[in-house]
Amino acid sequence: MIEQYKKIHSEKPDYGNLSVLDKNYDYIKSILSFLKPKNFIDFGCGKGVLADTLSKDFSIHSFKYDPAIPKFANTPTGEFDVLINTDVLEHIPETDLDSVINHMRSLSSIAIIVVHLALSQEILPNGENAHCTIKSPSEWKVLLSNYYSNVSNIIHHHPKRTIFVCSHQHLDLTPCLETLKYIRLWKETVQSYPSKAEIAQYSEKFSVRLSQATMLLLGKKIYMKHRTFFRKYIVHRKLIS
Repeated sequence: MIEQYKKIHSEKPDYGNLSVLDKNYDYIKSILSFLKPKNFIDFGCGKGVLADTLSKDFSIHSFKYDPAIPKFANTPTGEFDVLINTDVLEHIPETDLDSVINHMRSLSSIAIIVVHLALSQEILPNGENAHCTIKSPSEWKVLLSNYYSNVSNIIHHHPKRTIFVCSHQHLDLTPCLETLKYIRLWKETVQSYPSKAEIAQYSEKFSVRLSQATMLLLGKKIYMKHRTFFRKYIVHRKLIS
């Protein structure tokens, strides 16, 4: 399985970077601000974009581990204040989850875990879907509770993602939850806005229909006679060849 991801990462330089920063970063940054760690490990770091950005923002040491990236493939040892694991577990076959999560648990008593809940658009070189383990948030929580004493599930703005903060000891996340709620609401609002491409598409359709309506009301002869005037006040596209 690791060989499949080595191939994808070598062929696609930006693989995994967008979701890390665009969809997950604000949540993880907020949780780290609350936890105030002196260091962290990004377990399954991909190209290392998240770890580098967080390390710079918080001025703390980070360790990057990903067996599919040669320069980050060295197995980590020791203990870290926080372990971060984003969009990784769904890539792990069900039969390997136990060893992977046990490894994660051995590296830190606190873990921030983001999981994707649906099949991926990415197909591996062997023809299999990149997301081989699909579970609901409640199923993931039950599974993670076998490894951590406390597992808190935080709602993600993306309907196909969810966040867990796991620890061996009790963590009162109450001061952090309100901030996370506002992040989620803000992202849901921004996500509902149409893209620039969609706005351009709607504007063009509206312009054509407005021009057609003007022609119907005035007649083609009058419209053609005064079309310079209409074109000045109506965005006129592709109506008359």
